[in-house]
Amino acid sequence: MSYPHNPSQQYPHPRPGGGYEPPTGYGPPPGYAAAPAYFPPGYYQPFSPWPPPASWGLRAVALILDSFISLLIFAVIFVPGIFFSIEIFDAEGKSMDETPEMAVAMLVLILVGVAASFSYFWLTHARSGQPLGKKLMGIKVISLRTGMPPSLGASALRQFIRMMLGLLGWLGSLLNYLWPLWDEPNRQAIHDKAASTRVVKVRGVAETPIQPYNY
Repeated sequence: MSYPHNPSQQYPHPRPGGGYEPPTGYGPPPGYAAAPAYFPPGYYQPFSPWPPPASWGLRAVALILDSFISLLIFAVIFVPGIFFSIEIFDAEGKSMDETPEMAVAMLVLILVGVAASFSYFWLTHARSGQPLGKKLMGIKVISLRTGMPPSLGASALRQFIRMMLGLLGWLGSLLNYLWPLWDEPNRQAIHDKAASTRVVKVRGVAETPIQPYNY
């Protein structure tokens, strides 16, 4: 659409508090939410259509709860499997220290337990963005591109990076978990940045969808 011929109304006007506003007389039609302020290319735009980032404290509590659940999943698979393997080898009259089958059985149980723990975070994040711990804390993981829970691929990458940082030792995990304290504006951990996700607060946040409108 063309602007009036008055030169003062041809371009967006700077606002006293920062940002720009559309020419006088132009605005969203009835029933539409006000569109965000127009910002020229390169200008910092603080507007975001997603809920606010979750606090570090909520994320920490949710992580503790979910880590306990994933550890419980691992234990439910590993511990009974070990006892079952011991019973089998004892029945066959084999010593656990003298047979390689026991070592293989332990390795398989560890891998299955780790895969189950991985899947707890992977599948719940991809399905709803909320493992049980995050759900209890009223926060969730969303994609920065869509605002929806991350895809299966992004969720798997997110969890994989988190595990790899953990394998680097306590320093890798500590740096990853403290990163949201100084990251702006999305408060992302390192594994969030790798998967283009963010953790947002959803409890107590009103859902106000923004209707698209172009001037």
